[in-house]
Amino acid sequence: NTSLFKRLVIPCQTQFPVLSESEIQSRQFLVQKSSGQAITIPQKITFQTKINDPSNQFNTTTSEWTVDKTGLYDLFIYNNSTVQIENNSLNTVGSNNFFKCLYSIYVNGIRLAIMGGQDQVINFSTTPEIRTINFDETIIVGEKLALKSGDVVSILLDNIETKLAPGYATRLITAPI
Repeated sequence: NTSLFKRLVIPCQTQFPVLSESEIQSRQFLVQKSSGQAITIPQKITFQTKINDPSNQFNTTTSEWTVDKTGLYDLFIYNNSTVQIENNSLNTVGSNNFFKCLYSIYVNGIRLAIMGGQDQVINFSTTPEIRTINFDETIIVGEKLALKSGDVVSILLDNIETKLAPGYATRLITAPI
């Protein structure tokens, strides 16, 4: 409680410093796909259309976000996609088989995090059999990411994780996003 300490600390009127609405809006962007994308895993997910990008931070050519202001960020992705799975094993017939999308966040070319979506269940009835999974989910792929101005961020569909019955021989055919 010295005079030096009192000069170094700026009192805050709230419990935590708060960004103004315009500061928050200037840091947000919303992009979407304008066409499907056949994915070879792992692969960057492309977003061709800007819905909202007031600070022009997202590059639709490279599908990368260049951070404008240093801070903590939450990054969400909405996945509405279809994946075909082929079953070639009698061991998976009649059992619940689980599949989920795994996403990676890359910052400046370095993977920071892997986040998974919700499990989707397939119960195969025969072999060989091709089934379709529909993903319709919102995933927080980066929570409280400490990013600096100039950081370049991209999202990759890293894998489709499987939890199958023992002795499976199931393969991913296509993953159009």
